[in-house]
Amino acid sequence: MSPLDLPPLQRIASRIARLGGWTLELPERRLLWSDDIYALFEWPPGPAPSVEQAIELFAPEWRAQIRADFDACVRDGTPYDAEMEVITVSGARIWVRNIGQAVRGADGAISAIQGALLDISGQKRAEERAGRLADRLVTTLESITDGFFTLDRDWRFTYLNRQTEQLLQRARAELLGKNVWEEFKEAVGGVSYCAYQRAVRDNCAVEFVEYYPPLQRWLEGRAYPSDEGLAVYFRDITARKQAELALVRSNRALQLLSRCNDALIRVGHEHELTERICRIAVELGGYRMAWVGYAQQDAARSISVEAHAGEGDLEYLHSMNLSWGDAPAGGDCPAAQVLRGGAPVLLDDLALLDRGLAWVAAALGSGYRAAAYLPLRGEDGCFGLLALYTGGLFQDAAGETALLGELADNLAFGIGNIRVRDEQRRIQAHIRDQASLLDKARDAIVVRSIDQRVLYWNKSAQRLYGWAQEEVLGRSVDALLDDDPHAIEAATGIVLQCGDWSGEVTRRGKDGSALTVEVRWTLVSEDDGRPKAIMSIDTDITQRKQAEQEIKYLAFYDALTGLPNRRLMLDRLQHAMAVSGRGQHAGALLFIDLDNFKTLNDTLGHDQGDLLLQQVAFRLQSAVYESDTVARLGGDEFVVMVENLSRNPQAAAAQTTTIGERILLAINQPFILKGCEHYSSCSIGATLFEHEGNVGELLKRADLAMYQAKAAGRNALRFFDPQMQTAVNARMALEGDLRQALQLGEFCLHYQPQVGDGGRITGAEALLRWRHPQRGMVAPAAFIPLAEESGLILALGRWVLETACAQLLAWAAKPATARLSLAVNVSARQMRHPGFVDEVLATLARSGANPARLKLELTESLLVDDVEVTIAKMTALKASGLGFSLDDFGTGYSSLSYLKRLPLEQLKIDQSFVADVLTDPNDAAIVRTIVALGQSLGLSVMAEGVETQAQREFLFHHGCRAYQGYLFSRPLSAEQFDAFIAAR
Repeated sequence: MSPLDLPPLQRIASRIARLGGWTLELPERRLLWSDDIYALFEWPPGPAPSVEQAIELFAPEWRAQIRADFDACVRDGTPYDAEMEVITVSGARIWVRNIGQAVRGADGAISAIQGALLDISGQKRAEERAGRLADRLVTTLESITDGFFTLDRDWRFTYLNRQTEQLLQRARAELLGKNVWEEFKEAVGGVSYCAYQRAVRDNCAVEFVEYYPPLQRWLEGRAYPSDEGLAVYFRDITARKQAELALVRSNRALQLLSRCNDALIRVGHEHELTERICRIAVELGGYRMAWVGYAQQDAARSISVEAHAGEGDLEYLHSMNLSWGDAPAGGDCPAAQVLRGGAPVLLDDLALLDRGLAWVAAALGSGYRAAAYLPLRGEDGCFGLLALYTGGLFQDAAGETALLGELADNLAFGIGNIRVRDEQRRIQAHIRDQASLLDKARDAIVVRSIDQRVLYWNKSAQRLYGWAQEEVLGRSVDALLDDDPHAIEAATGIVLQCGDWSGEVTRRGKDGSALTVEVRWTLVSEDDGRPKAIMSIDTDITQRKQAEQEIKYLAFYDALTGLPNRRLMLDRLQHAMAVSGRGQHAGALLFIDLDNFKTLNDTLGHDQGDLLLQQVAFRLQSAVYESDTVARLGGDEFVVMVENLSRNPQAAAAQTTTIGERILLAINQPFILKGCEHYSSCSIGATLFEHEGNVGELLKRADLAMYQAKAAGRNALRFFDPQMQTAVNARMALEGDLRQALQLGEFCLHYQPQVGDGGRITGAEALLRWRHPQRGMVAPAAFIPLAEESGLILALGRWVLETACAQLLAWAAKPATARLSLAVNVSARQMRHPGFVDEVLATLARSGANPARLKLELTESLLVDDVEVTIAKMTALKASGLGFSLDDFGTGYSSLSYLKRLPLEQLKIDQSFVADVLTDPNDAAIVRTIVALGQSLGLSVMAEGVETQAQREFLFHHGCRAYQGYLFSRPLSAEQFDAFIAAR
């Protein structure tokens, strides 16, 4: 058998392993290959190559080495074993293991070289992959955020990654080759030590979590054993552990707060509540001891222990001299600091404090390590404290403080609620004792708490509002009666500040009906002055308000068209002129007169004339803006007041022209009367205004302009001609004369008698007259408005008052006139003067007149602005004996709520109502209403302008018993008045 011939099984194994044999016979240097080598080199079948040819089959970089190894083996028998690359016939490079050794003969000489070639390409590729994998593994281990290190069987470090250096705070060079337990002695016997030992002993993977004090870190690790030793992954979980501990504390805190809040809801007694909170803090919160103390207002300023719970609480508390005063016995105690300052005190380590302090020594002696003192705050400041003690340190001082602060605030809130509830019960018990008396009152009486909940509801309240007492107790008054919450809040503020409040409110009864109620509130206080409740006396004034509305409507609106009448129009015009004077806009007044209206009345009848007036009123309203005012002055005369026009005269005139043309067009459209079309037209006079002035003068200018439109052929619009200013100049001249008249003594007083039942003279009204040297006797209507506007009314009024007081003194000296009263008119400007009250009282004192005989007559215009000031002044004068009468009643804006509050004695029916009382149903209705209103308010009623016996009989029949007018006497001079009295 050839040296290269192998048994079949070995040939199969050799082929599988890609292992081929070769022999070099010496000295012939003939090379013999096995079939596997032929296959390895892809050499064609036939003779094997020569040695040189075989060497050329090796990669160029390996040829020198194989030649040297081969020559040494041939020369001196040196064996070789090397890995190198060969190149196959097809040019492929293959890694092989080349082995060669000498074969010696019997004589010891080298007779041949035998060797083998093993294809190791797969092994080399695996090694390359393993190398790359190892590089990647190292790169990965260096970049991961977990620490990783390996230990050999002797516990020496063999590898550490970069994160391990950071976590262990040691350099890699310091630890490699060192014993882990010698370098980290504190870990011996610990959790990680036991885990590593078990992993090696039981050959199993282990996990561990350990707090390592030298590093002040929590570490989590996993160890995996191997033949070489131990591989360990570990990470820093300090943040996670702290979060877990915080979560545990938070859950405990939430449970603590939840249980405490539950106690606040369920417990109704103060002592039981404080005891329950202390027990919960100890049993659930984990505190060693808890107590609640209240600051006492005794001489020692002691702190009373109201509740306590926990270990050693009584011994510790009894050892303390608890006081919140400034004395040394309590000045250094945290409880005193809290009660004095109202801020929490947190002591997170009592061991660090001065043990010489008695309270520190007592706390440490009782086993307490940390303590927290929390203020209990109410509306009046800090009234107590909650103190808590632990056997260890606080883990999260800030979080603990926040938790305990919330707990203390909730406890203080609960104590406050219980005290309020107890106080309410006490108030209710007291109110029930008075209920039988209050139920007998005619007015509704409601007692409400400061937060507006019903505490008492008498029978009259049930009758007025429809709600039974059991239905309303404890409910909100605002929601029950549909009160305006903002108004009630404001009224409550006034009551708390001033002690009482009154006003009118509109409410809803149980059945939904609207009620107008006059409300008078009085504050009910404790003995120490603290507000306790509000008692409200409610009077139903619905009927009175309806009467007021009826009077207002009859006095200010035209019955035929529903438009504002002259009175209301004049008032609005005065207001608009005042506003235009202060603002950035002008206004215009359009005086409208229907053309040929008398012809329509004469031909179609007054009923059709009234129908036309109603349709004209509707069209006028449709032709202007909602902000403009349309009024009927009387007959076929209408007025339109336009506001918010440009301050530029040309632009304002253009705007007014547009409105006027719209009105002309609207009136020119056909009207349907008696089923037939009727055409009409109107003449319009317009004038502009942009400052406060005389309303009558403005109307006159518009009226003059209207007549210009008539003269121009009707159905036209004309503006006031400046040449009409002649009348204005005359007015200015009158004002100049007026300023001199007082200095020259041109004024005098006339006295018109006032008559009571049976024609008895009860007094007189002082009426101002002006004896002008050229004009003669000037009527008050001609100069009083001018005096008001110019400010001369103050000096003029002062003269009138002085003269009237002198006349009263003169009358007092005569038996026939000693009991007469004298009425003096007071203008709004006089009344609003700051020194009016002092001036009146000083005048009375200087003159010596009896204040009880002086009556001041006021107009309703005083009740529009500053009514509270007016009431205060009237009250002050009333206290000195003066009387008050409301003049021209029914022509202004009197509010019945204010009317009732005014210290009046008398209402005077304006002569404009009396004049037509027998012919005008509206005036008759107004007179009857005023008389009824006066009687309901307990006021006397006097009628002005009584000129006929029929008028007097009408007034007497309807309850009016006082009169003034030409029926009895015209105004008389002082001498004439004396003669008039003497003649009676």
